[in-house]
Amino acid sequence: MTWKVGEIARRCGVTVRTLHHYEAIGLVVPWRSASGHRLYAAEHVERLHRVLALRQLGMGLDDIAAALDGAGGTTLAVVDRQIAALDEAIRQQQALKRRLEGIAARLRQGRSVEGEHFLDAMEEMAMIEKYYTPEQLEQLAARRDALGPDGMKAAEQAWRDLFADVRTAMDGGVDVASDEARGLADRWQALVDGFTGGDAGISASLGDLWQSEGDEVMQRHQMDPAVFAWMGRVQAARGSD
Repeated sequence: MTWKVGEIARRCGVTVRTLHHYEAIGLVVPWRSASGHRLYAAEHVERLHRVLALRQLGMGLDDIAAALDGAGGTTLAVVDRQIAALDEAIRQQQALKRRLEGIAARLRQGRSVEGEHFLDAMEEMAMIEKYYTPEQLEQLAARRDALGPDGMKAAEQAWRDLFADVRTAMDGGVDVASDEARGLADRWQALVDGFTGGDAGISASLGDLWQSEGDEVMQRHQMDPAVFAWMGRVQAARGSD
């Protein structure tokens, strides 16, 4: 199956001019039909995905050109970076939601809300708005609305259960290349995909956030860095198969 340049541009959210530029500098060079029309095959679409993902993760075109042929530019490596960014996006949104729910509960009960609670919420808001566009925040809100309160609670519980299971696996010395570890990685990715829909723009924004403030985020929300490190080794083991 092949696609023409106009369809590729429309579906990827870029201009035809951008695709022509990528071709001119050798990033993504499509085939040519007998009549000279550009034709994108699966291999070109896959490479374009890597280019756009790395671009959205903040990498310049010169660096992308060098990275595409290195270990960090493989399809799996790029997708893993997107997944990590989306993981953090979900955690940030859920953390802010929990803080706001706590404030709302106190207000409904007629209780006063300490200034520290509002400051905590505003810190979360500032961090999210610093890295997400208004359009991306609207997309995340739409996904939360689609899940509904019960769906959000179920997703949050699923994450808590998964973190506990990962910690148990780590403590039990489970091999990162084992089927059990891969099953945990599959659950991790399924939760991400179920909430985000794989939005590349949100992934890019969260990648910036995680790169700049990941340690602070984990400390603030009492996340276990060892869990994320172990899951990273699981993904690396899978990529080496």
